[in-house]
Amino acid sequence: MKIITLFFIAVCLVSEAAAQVGENVLRLGTERDTAEIWKEIAAAREQVSHSSDSAGEKLSKLLKQSLQQHYHRGIIGSYLSLGNFMARKGLYKKALYNLKTGLRYCDSQRDGGYIALFYNNIGAVYQYLADYPKAAENFRMAITYATQSPPENMSIENIYNNYGTVFLRLGLYHKALEQFKKALHPGDAPDSLATRTGAMINMASAYKYLQQDSIAILYLEQAVALARQHRQYTQLHTSLTNLAEWKLKQGQSKEALRLLLEAREVERTFPINTSHKNTVLANIGIIYLSLGRLKEAEEHLTRAYQSKDMLPVERKNILGQLSQLYAQKKDFEKAHFYLQEYHELADSLRSNDVILQVSELEQRYRAAEKDKEIITSKWLIARQKNRLAHKNLWITGISSAALLVIGIVIASFLLRNRRNNNRRAIERLQSLIVGEENERGRLAKDLHDGVNSRLNAIKIHLLALQKNQQ
Repeated sequence: MKIITLFFIAVCLVSEAAAQVGENVLRLGTERDTAEIWKEIAAAREQVSHSSDSAGEKLSKLLKQSLQQHYHRGIIGSYLSLGNFMARKGLYKKALYNLKTGLRYCDSQRDGGYIALFYNNIGAVYQYLADYPKAAENFRMAITYATQSPPENMSIENIYNNYGTVFLRLGLYHKALEQFKKALHPGDAPDSLATRTGAMINMASAYKYLQQDSIAILYLEQAVALARQHRQYTQLHTSLTNLAEWKLKQGQSKEALRLLLEAREVERTFPINTSHKNTVLANIGIIYLSLGRLKEAEEHLTRAYQSKDMLPVERKNILGQLSQLYAQKKDFEKAHFYLQEYHELADSLRSNDVILQVSELEQRYRAAEKDKEIITSKWLIARQKNRLAHKNLWITGISSAALLVIGIVIASFLLRNRRNNNRRAIERLQSLIVGEENERGRLAKDLHDGVNSRLNAIKIHLLALQKNQQ
């Protein structure tokens, strides 16, 4: 019997150990799978930054795998990366769909830090769409959640910086500066220094619009120094380009050329956006043209003109410069060709500018209407609160008066009742006194009548005795 019992115990222990081993193997397998998914998401995110077309399909596949395995981090990373990929491709509706779906998922998981990330990215997409009121609303929500639960891989200063760019676009430069100044505070997130440099560049733009050139140049010089110190190549390239434009505006062509050539060195070290590279090429060509170095000017302006990744306004400026260049070289055929293209593009841009101005005015009107609605709502809420306060005051006064009246009624009732009780007690005492006095009189009368009769009897008896003795 003991042998059978020991055998069953051994079987149970072996089964439990096998189950535990199975669970460990499954857990390790799941961890290995999720770690592999995260590596692939990171690789796909890198492809997104380089605008790779295959990144979208890969991220969609990784999102499905993450959903099947309930891999929280993978789901969030896939939605974020997919949204960014779609935004880079100009597919803004799809970008918003992925980002808002990810936002709902994070909200269901109560993950405040990632909620802030999603709101920030949604705000960026609305900014691309020039829907600045919605962009501002999403950035405001991102700041609210980031204040409560700071994101891991993004500083709240980055959101302040993005929020400020919305005000910059709307022409609200002082409000923009308020947000940029908040973004200048150093944080602990990996992107904190880059955000600080970006905020300095944006502050320079704001001060430029406010026509405070000296302060704008000061911030750009600080941005260049900070980007050089920490090897922030993207920010360094942007700040060098902007500072060179300022120097060129002030007539310091050689200093502007030196800054732009440094920007070209940065391009050889680090991958920079093609449109930014073309801007540098065009500006170098313009400076060479102003210095009379026509060969170098033609080389740089032609390379910039041949690029497809350029804004129409920049292309118009290049066409104008090329027309001047070939006029100075006495090649009037090319000068006329570029001048004709220049005027055609200028006419097109003027019509577009009208449309954009109307759109901007519409956006400002919508923003003003939104502010008006908010102010009206606040006024209505304040008026409602005031009414409620007055109503509560009246209710309190009426209730107090009612309680006072009830108290007086109850007190008068009790006092009257007490008086009635006292009166009845007095009446009872008076009736007792009257009864006692009547009883006392009756007793006195009875005593008087009895004594008189006895005295008369004694008198008669004595008279009788007296007669007998005589």
